[in-house]
Amino acid sequence: MTKVLIGMPTRQDPRACASDRAFMLMTRHNTTFERCARSPVSISRNWLVRLFIDKYGDYTHMLMFDDDVVPPLDCIERLLALDSDVALGLVPFWLEGRARFNAVPKGCTSFPLVPPDGPFEAITAGGACMWLGVTIETASSTERCTASLIQRPAPATRRR
Repeated sequence: MTKVLIGMPTRQDPRACASDRAFMLMTRHNTTFERCARSPVSISRNWLVRLFIDKYGDYTHMLMFDDDVVPPLDCIERLLALDSDVALGLVPFWLEGRARFNAVPKGCTSFPLVPPDGPFEAITAGGACMWLGVTIETASSTERCTASLIQRPAPATRRR
């Protein structure tokens, strides 16, 4: 049975509307919501991944999105359909006065103005919206599971 933990690294910004979406997803999927406010946001992301690994051993996945990201209501179904342990949601950001997306597709050298259609392999990506499955590996002190960029962490397989 699929059990999804919803995690939100937050800056406690009262204008952020993602909490409402997290509660909608939590209700729709009868799951748990955890929020973490630490600075910088990469510390919050790492803390939530550690919580997923250490406290929620019976959960199969974690959907984590920053407090300024509002994923679609069907995002969990769409992510499950990918059958992938790690996936990132594309999130626009401003770079050099232009909107770009937070992942560099394999074979490209910069963040795209227009993302590729459908799922694609990225060489680097931001962590504003992440999907992690039970077979993720924990991070060593020198390599982090989540930070500004997603990296493959040191081996230490999580139990099922």
